[in-house]
Amino acid sequence: MAGKPMTRRELDGSVCDTPGCTENHKLFIHAVCHPDVAPWAAYENGVLIFTCACGKPVARIAVAA
Repeated sequence: MAGKPMTRRELDGSVCDTPGCTENHKLFIHAVCHPDVAPWAAYENGVLIFTCACGKPVARIAVAA
């Protein structure tokens, strides 16, 4: 797995990236190919795996022990 783990502080402080938006959005996981379709989720060996309905990978998130 690549990338730096995100901390709770980073996730709590995440904001919308739409210019001028003042909404208090939460974190959403969606596929780039089908953003209006909820991804499938699975859990394997400490990793949450999100896959688009079309089968393309969306995200793999390591879960802390």
